[in-house]
Amino acid sequence: ASRRRGHSALCWLRGNICRANASLLIRIMSISRHNMRILITGGAGFVGSNLARLYREKYPKASITAFDNLHRRGSELNLPLFKKLNVNFFHGDIRNSGDFASLGSGRFDLFVEASAEPSVFAGMRDDSPLYAIETNLFGTVNALEFARRNCGVFVFLSTSRVYSIPALLQISLKRGSTRFELDESGYVSGLNPGAACPA
Repeated sequence: ASRRRGHSALCWLRGNICRANASLLIRIMSISRHNMRILITGGAGFVGSNLARLYREKYPKASITAFDNLHRRGSELNLPLFKKLNVNFFHGDIRNSGDFASLGSGRFDLFVEASAEPSVFAGMRDDSPLYAIETNLFGTVNALEFARRNCGVFVFLSTSRVYSIPALLQISLKRGSTRFELDESGYVSGLNPGAACPA
């Protein structure tokens, strides 16, 4: 029973975060017409697919394109939802600027970039940080370049853990033999010692 309650609470939290993000993005937009064109990179991921669904509810006549390389396990499970909601799916990778060119001509009114590799352990996969660097650095450059030429409004979302300077200063550290390490006796909301990669 407690496991079910925990799962329900997590679903409620995720749903409310997505609704808050979607509302914020809708307010950011200066476009109010319902037949706008929306592009969401990382569109088959958790945040991207929920934004696609919420935008479809808010703008039933909008042209919505979910652009994703389906790298993250489970993201392909959103494809039937896209078909049901009349969301266009484009199998592409932000690391490849040619994939953006394949989207065709015409401008997008809104481009939401939600394809960041969020895992703190991504750089440890196969002993190479290459995928995370290519996605989060070079892919972002490709997305910005595409947005500069083809989009009205560009919104960058990062699902990685990001702290403001005051929160960073509150993190308790202890001196290790070769580096500073998290002092688990200090607690900062949202910081998990398990999320720190071992050197």
